[in-house]
Order: sequence, then structure tokens, then C-alpha cells
Amino acid sequence: MRKMNRSYPILFDGQLSDSSEGSSCSSPMPMEVYARWAELMDDSSRYYFLQLVHMEQNSSLPATPSPPDELFIKAKFFFNIIKYFRGAYDNGQFVHNELGEYVSNVSATSFTKINNFYKCCVTAIDLIERGYHIQGFALVSDALWLIEQLLEERDPKLIDTICDVSVLLLTRGWHRMYDILLDRICAMVEIRAAQKNESDQPWATMFACLKRLPTSQALELMQRGWKCGYDQLDGIFPGHAWDGLNITCSSNHPLRMGQYVSQLHQDILSTPVASPHRNVDSPNDLGDMHRQFTRAKVLFSIGNYQAALEPLQSIVSRCAKARTHGEDKWMAQEIDALEASARCHYAMSGLVTTSDSVSTAETLLKAAINLSQTCWGNKSATTIALKHTLWSWFLEQDRMKEAELLRNAIDAVVVKTDP
Repeated sequence: MRKMNRSYPILFDGQLSDSSEGSSCSSPMPMEVYARWAELMDDSSRYYFLQLVHMEQNSSLPATPSPPDELFIKAKFFFNIIKYFRGAYDNGQFVHNELGEYVSNVSATSFTKINNFYKCCVTAIDLIERGYHIQGFALVSDALWLIEQLLEERDPKLIDTICDVSVLLLTRGWHRMYDILLDRICAMVEIRAAQKNESDQPWATMFACLKRLPTSQALELMQRGWKCGYDQLDGIFPGHAWDGLNITCSSNHPLRMGQYVSQLHQDILSTPVASPHRNVDSPNDLGDMHRQFTRAKVLFSIGNYQAALEPLQSIVSRCAKARTHGEDKWMAQEIDALEASARCHYAMSGLVTTSDSVSTAETLLKAAINLSQTCWGNKSATTIALKHTLWSWFLEQDRMKEAELLRNAIDAVVVKTDP
């Protein structure tokens, strides 16, 4: 993995300076960053936010402002998002691996674990909504097991993914489920922070603030918090901040972004495909595939399925070619591209009355399932999620016998029953 080598502007007494990646995380943040965020807050929260900024800029000890406490918590939440991203950057935690994926340098497997956590949660939510509570909560249990490991690794992308899952719950009115999940996650962070004497660090403080934020305001605050984190990434990787986001091929993708989704899509679609983090030694310039894939997912989310298929087909072809030459490291990207292509064809089948898109979609999805089983086995979150998608398609087409057989096969793995 390669650590990003980009300077971060710092303001000292009104003078612009450069902070290298090895600088102390105690350096003051650029005032323009704080000012931009202060403008997005209501008047009362802004006062407490700027008070925190003043204390940091003047190296004074934090003083607890007078009530109302709720307003201070909001300000502290945003303040520590900014502090966390700056600290993670200063500590060299922002890296791109050889596949072009934005990952944590703490663990080589954190990127896969985050994807699995998201897939477990999204599949569980859909199952519970359909009344399959046993299967759904079995996957919730798997997700909590993954989150326990991920919280230890503190991958920057984890915050975005937790926000994504939380927003899905809140927009469905599952406030109680959100409260339970948040309590578990915050408790895990709190215990680890206490064990390592890190309770005052930005990572722990963010979750402590989240726990105290009113559930009724959580959706709006998470959407603002997402924008806050995105701005920090943009300060570190100008024009490429979206490399660190959990962008998915689903209708739920824009929910956590709220009013900022148009800006994000514009940023992605206007950015050249060639990655600044390209691995020049990679065969066929495969390092750009991750960027191509992100663009394809955005095109999918705005309903431009035909345009999305072109880069996806290119990715599948290049990954398959690499695999025949022993480059198995691209199999995860190939599986994701096959799934996204399948979703494009399936979505297109609903737009025309005479189309073989459903057949093509199933063929592509089954290819993704077979490859996933070969790569990770039947018990992997990816394999389960892919089979769940196929099962839902069978239900939508009233193919009940096929749906029942597939459901039984999935349940044998998810709830550990005999097939």
C-alpha cells in the first residue's frame, strides 16, 4: 500500500503554511474549514462549535459550556469529525492499495470486512421487512461480529458505512432497531477507548456524541455529518474525495447524502477515469477499474443503465483476462461488476415490454454467484447477498418453486439448519 503524499494547508495566525503527512495531529485546522462548517449550523449550535474552535486554536483546556447540552453535543459531533479525519491523515491511515481501493493501512482485510458488514446489514433489513425475522437477525449477529473487529481497526470508510446503514434504518422508520444497533456499536467503542485510555480522542468522542444525539434528529445530522467528512477528504485528496465513500448499486445509495447527492454525482462523473493513484506495474492498467466501477454505479443510481453497462462490461472482460493469467486478486472486482451488470439488465427489463434483459440479468448474477462460491464459499456475505438478490427476483416474477428451493439453500447456511 502507498501512503498519500499530499500537503494539507494549515493556517497559523492568518498565514498559510503546509503541513506534511508526518506533522503532529495537534496542529490547528485551517480556519476556512471551520468557517464553512459554522455556516451550516443553526445559530445556537454555531456558538458552541466556534467556542470549541477557539479553544483549539488557543490551546486552552476544554471547558464545558453551559446548557442546553443538546446544542453542544451537535457542535462537538461535527468538530470531532473534522479532528478525526485530520488525525487519520496525519497518522498515515489514508492509503490506496494496488487495486486502487481506498483502505486503512491498519489491516489488509478491513476493506473486505466493511463490504461484508454492509451486505449483511442490507440483506438483513430486507429479510426482516419481508417477515423472515430469524434469517434477518442471524445476519445482524454476523454484522455485529464484523463491526467488533472493524472498530478496532478504525478504518476511515467505516464511518461512512455505519452512517449508510443507520440512514437506511431511519428512513424506514426503524428507530428502535437504529437505537439498538447504535447502542451496541457505541458500547464497543466506549469499552475499547476506556481500556486504551483514549476516551477523549476524536474517534471515541464521535461515537459518544452520536449516542447522545436525539434519534428524531439523527437523519439530518448524519447527512450533515456525511458532508462534513466528505469535505475533510476533499481537503486531503482534492477532486477525489469520493474514493473513500461506500457507493452502492441500490436505490438507497443517495439517502445518506441528502441534499448533497447532486454535488457528489457531479464530482464523480466530471473526474477523469485515470486514477492519480494508478499502479503503473499493473497489467492492462487495471488500477483504473475501481474508478470506472464507481462511475458506473453512479450512472446506475441516476437511471442511465445503458451507459453504466459499457464500463462494467469492460471491467468484467479485463478481470476475466487477468484471472486466466493467474491474477486472482481481481476476482472481487469481477464479482461486483457482474452483479452491477446484472442489476442494470434487470432494471432495463422493467422499462421495455419485449426484452431478454431478465434472462441476461439472471445469467450474469448466477455467474457472480458461482465465482463468489469459488472465491469465498457458500457462507460468505457476498455469496449470501447475491443469492438473496436472485431469490427476490424469483419472487417478483412469481417463480415460487424456484424461490422456495433457493430460500431453503440460503437458510441452511444463514441459520445453520439442514438443507
